[in-house]
Amino acid sequence: MKRSTFPCIVYSNFVILFLLLSATSIAKDFTEEEGDVDIKRSDFPDGFLFGASTSSYQIEGAYLEDGKGLSNWDVFCRIEGIEPFVTIHHFDYPQELEDRYGSWLSTLMQDDFVHFAETCFNNFGDHVKYWSSINVPNLFGILGFEIGTFPPARCSSPFGNCRHGNSDIKPLFAVHNMLLAHAKAAKLYRTKFKANIDYHLAYEKLRIALRNLHRCSINKEV
Repeated sequence: MKRSTFPCIVYSNFVILFLLLSATSIAKDFTEEEGDVDIKRSDFPDGFLFGASTSSYQIEGAYLEDGKGLSNWDVFCRIEGIEPFVTIHHFDYPQELEDRYGSWLSTLMQDDFVHFAETCFNNFGDHVKYWSSINVPNLFGILGFEIGTFPPARCSSPFGNCRHGNSDIKPLFAVHNMLLAHAKAAKLYRTKFKANIDYHLAYEKLRIALRNLHRCSINKEV
């Protein structure tokens, strides 16, 4: 005897309806709760800077160049008067530098980074006065050169399973070169561009990286 599927259909529809109603209720409560939050500029101390972080591939630059039209962000940033904070190196760089000399494992990367930084200062210095040199170099050293979950994916057992790398020492080489590249870029900025551009190069990330690098060295010696 063929069994009826009607009870199953009714039950399934009931579950779907229940989930939809629950989701609607949660969204409504969340919206109402968020609407009760009243944040004013006066709630924060003088000198507190508000900002948002993004990457070059999330916001297109060079508006109106090579036939490019305005993007919604091009218009929005100019209408709202948003002050840009530019990070010169955010995990990505030309693959050519990796293939040629191993990117941050080589001292050659320092001078190439400074050249790139100078290019940015020359071309965007009249629009940008807040610069950060290298995004979280300590984290990049771990992800790219110790556990290999970020490019260039260099690591060794037991930290990761990569084709190439040495997780014991290569992260130290990479972060060491990042620190020196930062120092050279900062010196260039001070001596050549500071007179024309307000100087606000970020140091906090590099200070943390240096502290973690020191701790890492102590742990490996132990």
